Amino acid sequence: MQHNKHNEFFLFEREPASFNKLSDKSLLQYCLGGTLYMPATRSVVDKILERTFLHLKSMVM
Repeated sequence: MQHNKHNEFFLFEREPASFNKLSDKSLLQYCLGGTLYMPATRSVVDKILERTFLHLKSMVM
């Protein structure tokens, strides 16, 4: 994890941990992995419905 590296007083709620598809569900429910971030001003509904993003598992708008 590189974000917040500049802030020596930053504390995570929980320390970052490794995970994979076989990890326990209680951990996986909080794991975003490679999340696609898009500003909410951008219209992507058509692309989502057309399944343009084949490997997309999660998205933040």
